[in-house]
Amino acid sequence: MIELITATFLQAYPMYFAAIPFVILGLLIRKKKSTCQSSVYLGDLAFVLLCSSILVTLAATCYSKEFFDNFDIKRLLHYEQIHFDPEGFLSNILLASLAGSFHATVNWLGNIGLFVPIAFFTMWISRKDKYKKVQIVICCLLFSVLIESIQLCSGRLADVMDVFLNTLGAFVGCWLFDYFVAITDHLNKRL
Repeated sequence: MIELITATFLQAYPMYFAAIPFVILGLLIRKKKSTCQSSVYLGDLAFVLLCSSILVTLAATCYSKEFFDNFDIKRLLHYEQIHFDPEGFLSNILLASLAGSFHATVNWLGNIGLFVPIAFFTMWISRKDKYKKVQIVICCLLFSVLIESIQLCSGRLADVMDVFLNTLGAFVGCWLFDYFVAITDHLNKRL
């Protein structure tokens, strides 16, 4: 299973190279907008890590050798390919995970884990505005729907439970950032 995960991330190397100019352009735009020099480097680091998280998520969920061969936008009209089975998720994924199935555990924890860093680093970039959590979670929800739509167009099933787990990962990422800020603020006060 580890080999499959590694191969999935490595086969998307064209996407990583294609994203380099966009990341550099984003960093240049951020440099012009920033005023405080000390927070620039941490903000730039968060921006690069956010871009990397998005690329890894796209590589893990959408990119494959067959992706471009099978892609057809007309598949969006095939609603029978949209999978929504909460009972099946409970029995086939969660209970199987508790019974020791590595594949089932990677399935649900991976869907949560892919969106934790996206929400975390987005919160880091916009930490001056504490009311961005709802917007970040909604953006992650829409990004998850986009991913499932891309999977549907490439001939795979679109799973509503994946959207739910991805959104849960966004909540966890926002919560972890708040926890991280509370810890660092506490340490700063003690020092």
